Amino acid sequence: MKRKLFCWLFVITLISVIILFSTEPTLVIAKTSVSKKALTKPTFPDNMFDLRYQDVGQLYLPITNYGIHGHEVTTGTAGTIWPKGSGQAYIFGGGIWIGSIKNGNKLVSVGYNPNSGQSELVPGFEYDESHNYAFDSEGVRVLMSTDYPSRIETENLPDWPNGYYNPDPDGNPETNDADTVSAWSEAGEGYKPVTISVQDSYAWFSDADQTYKFDAAANILGLNVIQQGYAWNYFFNQNFAFMTYDIINVSGEPLQDTYLSVVVDPDVGEAEDDMVGFDESRNLAYTYDNDGREAGWSTAPGYLGYVFLESPIDPNTGEQLGLTAFRIFTIDVDPGTDVERYDVMSANGTFDIDSSPEDKRFCMPTGPFTLEPGDTVRVVVGIICARDLEALQGACDLAQQMYDQGWVSPSPPAEPKITLVPGDGKVNILWDDKAETGLDPVTGEMDFEGYRLYKSRTGIGPLGNWNPADPTNEWQLIAQWDLVDEIGNGTPINAEDMYNEYHPYDKYLGDDSGLAHLYTDNDVINGVVYHYVITSYDYGTTGLRSLECGAILGQNRESVRPGFYKSGYEDPIINQVTHAAGRSTADIQITQSPIKQDVLDAEYEITFQVNNNNKTFTVTNLTTGEVVIDKSPNLAGEEHLVDGLYLTLQDEANAGYFESSGWMEDTQTTWNFDRILPFIYSPIDYEIRFTENGSSTSFPANLTLPFEVWRIAEDTSYQAKNLLITTNGVNDSTQEMRNNLTDGDEIKIMEDYYDESSGTWRTAITGQFYINIPDTNNVAPENGAVFKFELTKPFTENDRYVFQTVAERSTPTAKMLDEIKVVPNPYIVRNTWERSKNYAQLQFINLPETCTIRIFTLAGDHVTTIEHDENTESDKLGWEWWDLLTHNNQKIASGVYFYHVDVPGVGEQIGKFAIVR
Repeated sequence: MKRKLFCWLFVITLISVIILFSTEPTLVIAKTSVSKKALTKPTFPDNMFDLRYQDVGQLYLPITNYGIHGHEVTTGTAGTIWPKGSGQAYIFGGGIWIGSIKNGNKLVSVGYNPNSGQSELVPGFEYDESHNYAFDSEGVRVLMSTDYPSRIETENLPDWPNGYYNPDPDGNPETNDADTVSAWSEAGEGYKPVTISVQDSYAWFSDADQTYKFDAAANILGLNVIQQGYAWNYFFNQNFAFMTYDIINVSGEPLQDTYLSVVVDPDVGEAEDDMVGFDESRNLAYTYDNDGREAGWSTAPGYLGYVFLESPIDPNTGEQLGLTAFRIFTIDVDPGTDVERYDVMSANGTFDIDSSPEDKRFCMPTGPFTLEPGDTVRVVVGIICARDLEALQGACDLAQQMYDQGWVSPSPPAEPKITLVPGDGKVNILWDDKAETGLDPVTGEMDFEGYRLYKSRTGIGPLGNWNPADPTNEWQLIAQWDLVDEIGNGTPINAEDMYNEYHPYDKYLGDDSGLAHLYTDNDVINGVVYHYVITSYDYGTTGLRSLECGAILGQNRESVRPGFYKSGYEDPIINQVTHAAGRSTADIQITQSPIKQDVLDAEYEITFQVNNNNKTFTVTNLTTGEVVIDKSPNLAGEEHLVDGLYLTLQDEANAGYFESSGWMEDTQTTWNFDRILPFIYSPIDYEIRFTENGSSTSFPANLTLPFEVWRIAEDTSYQAKNLLITTNGVNDSTQEMRNNLTDGDEIKIMEDYYDESSGTWRTAITGQFYINIPDTNNVAPENGAVFKFELTKPFTENDRYVFQTVAERSTPTAKMLDEIKVVPNPYIVRNTWERSKNYAQLQFINLPETCTIRIFTLAGDHVTTIEHDENTESDKLGWEWWDLLTHNNQKIASGVYFYHVDVPGVGEQIGKFAIVR
């Protein structure tokens, strides 16, 4: 009894401890001179404090809305990883310091304290008397431009800040003063936020909360800070990011002898063996590992650099103050008070030199200057990672160049939008064509050249280290397409980016293969996850190398698992296109794309709009009323992907040309007619009608013809009166023959037409044909016979087409249940699709859309139940996993097992499989 009581008391105590710790705010573990694991006060007192990641490139940089960057505050560890996904850290933490003399006291507002891992700054700008936040909590979080694909799609997110490029003089982004720019550009579908890089970040914070001062007796300075971050994923600039700080004096009084500094605790792997250097010619501080080795790293440790790009203006010279000192200190002598911090920053002309490897910090200050009430000053730094010092200096020069040019740099084409469609033993990869029409921001040229398709089993690592000679490389280039433009032609072009730390082998610009937007990968195994990236690249203009876009998950990078189709599957159906109105002879082709699941049960309508010389088409889903293609001008055979369908419209390039001709009904005549010149009126046809009275020519005057010529338009038909015979037949050897209709005579039609260019009516020859009368077996047409010229006619506003589609179906039958199988069977130790020995899996295949799978031992004991429902798990098309665990999450033993599959309304299936562990 005592033992049971003790056990219960232990369990209750354990639960109490868990509850206690789960209700405490997250703690930060900071490095100190006493202990590397000392606990500090909570960094997240409430949900106002935000942590996000600048992660679009290969530099994985944590950022906050309270002044800290580079630090993984959730775990209290180094957080800046390079390359992304490697786990190799370079920064323990960093932030901005702002120091000034106020009322004779040296005060510093600290964005990051390397000794405690804390910040004195807090989100937002204003507080009430109870220190509650005055602004909406969502609005003061770290905003990321990648969260805002369009204004329409993100109505539930805070507005992207209006003062984005130039902060408001009063420091309040909520106001829209005259010197701010609109946050939303009306260029582009759905309206896009105005951004600078591929991934911009925005946060605003202040030192307004006295309770967060490290020294409770010290006063605040009264500052607001706008922090903006910029990052790219192009091969030449994916390894660095920029941080911009705008500091605004809202204290109401001048701040004398002010200094600004970026303070960093860099840790290249383990902290104790780091060295710090300074390149004065570049204002570049850098850190590296002293022995060039880090245990557990997959690559040799590289270099971390901070380049100082912008500082406040010196009123005496009108030039930037620049970097006025460079200070290095170790963990043992971290400045611990405002006075010590101010003295470190204000030691102008002191540029420390490192002498031995230790756990280092460095400080990059600028000053002094007076910050008047309401004034704003700016500091800009670049954060760079590189494989060695030479590469770091090259990347620093590029960062400086980008800053000098207002952040504008050569840019690759836009990332295509990728779609992956799994199949049985294959993956269909599709992408759009938006990359093909973009302009380079520097050259203004449309320099798109082609696409490259990459594949990986793990998805780890950058594309930039692609090596065709290394089959173990994570990413493999599996296909490439380029324009037929004689650029490249198989000549090796070094597409290596200007200062890329991952040097790919020489890539080809292509061999004029032509473009594609669909690729089927048959080199896959069912059940295995594959990662794909489709990139676009340009040909590189004069002085610039070819640039290739990066990879963005959800845009041009996705993963997929191929597998079997569901049992009872039936393909979608596309019914024939019906020309419901109009007389166009142009071509419309509708085919099924590999995205079969997107095909709907629907009826569609295609209509046309003509405005002056501009012609567009619109596709409407009549079943739902949704316009799926709105006024597209692409009528020259371009392919459109909509609702799982490929839609191609090819307008008539040569209206009025001969389409077909012939007698409208069977006739015994041996006469024939043929066109000589294109008919200029369109969309019309012409009929030659043989009648009792016939018609007469205008020239030669009153020559009798046995037929009438009729102009057949869509809304009206009338007889052409002015007919001319201008060239006699080949056998007209006598005057009588020349005065009568004979073989080879050419007949021209003269009509009035409206000349849109001059705005007047004119008379012109609108068509010309000749008659063929054989010398022998000459049988003239009987009255009532009609010969028709059908001419090519473009799309007009009168044309209307409709078609219907039927969605894919899954109608399993009892007979199909026999196709349900377990793979592999037997399961022996491991199989191909398992990531490791800890992720055992087998697969049920050929399943219907919905069913219940029950697994039993040979003795009939229930092992587990699996519910298969593709309505909730759309990626499992006809298959389902089992992780070889019981319903109690216990590993199963080797043996023979039974499965029972229950398909509602269809029947049941029983089978068995073996497990060998």
